[in-house]
Amino acid sequence: MTEQLTLVLTDFEGPLDLLLHLIKQTKIDIYDIPIAEITAQYLDYLHQMQVLKLDVAGDYLVMAATLMKIKSKLLLPKAPELIEEETEEYVDPRQELVDQLLAYQAFQNVATVLQERELERQQLFAKPASSNPAEKVVPLARGVIKPRDLAAAVSKMLVEAQAKQPVFKTVQNDEISITDKMSWIVRHLAAQPVAFEALVVVKTDRDEIVTTFLAVLELMKDRKIICEQADYDAPIMVRLKEGISVESSR
Repeated sequence: MTEQLTLVLTDFEGPLDLLLHLIKQTKIDIYDIPIAEITAQYLDYLHQMQVLKLDVAGDYLVMAATLMKIKSKLLLPKAPELIEEETEEYVDPRQELVDQLLAYQAFQNVATVLQERELERQQLFAKPASSNPAEKVVPLARGVIKPRDLAAAVSKMLVEAQAKQPVFKTVQNDEISITDKMSWIVRHLAAQPVAFEALVVVKTDRDEIVTTFLAVLELMKDRKIICEQADYDAPIMVRLKEGISVESSR
């Protein structure tokens, strides 16, 4: 007996969000998507929306067409001469879709971490800063970057990490906390300034990229480090502020 898929009609952010929902609910391997099965489930969901007279946005229909196209490519028999010529250059028709799903999932993970940090921050109540007559607003020195510039660099690293992801990978449960990463960064910068990318040990680990980003933001907020960029195309350099040492940052 075929198990019927039960879906809750929630508000999805787009077709990729819906596909990820289906993949997770049915416990499908995202690296080896059974296109026929996922296409049937996707079209069934759109049909449910139409039965309930809900508007189906155009991008959902475009994704449906894309799934059907991939399915047809996989079903078409290959000519003998094409099979002989098939080498490492062969590209799986599903690969582009898998890349899009993995990239979308990576940004979802970043958003989740940032939301968790925001919720944690809401539980903290700081004493209002005392007014200081001698205090004045000091503009950023030339070359000093802002958090949004760092975020742009992180987004680029996430995209590059996604492109370098191996087809098969070993899952390791050795996540490092933001606090531990902050301590590691301070120790690493004690000798000399380094490029932001050098603070990420495993360039293909999206979780480490996000953790490093959040750790750097915390250190910037605590005024322990400075991030600088000589010009638009130059690497972002990170250095300890004067007077900050490994001992003082503990």
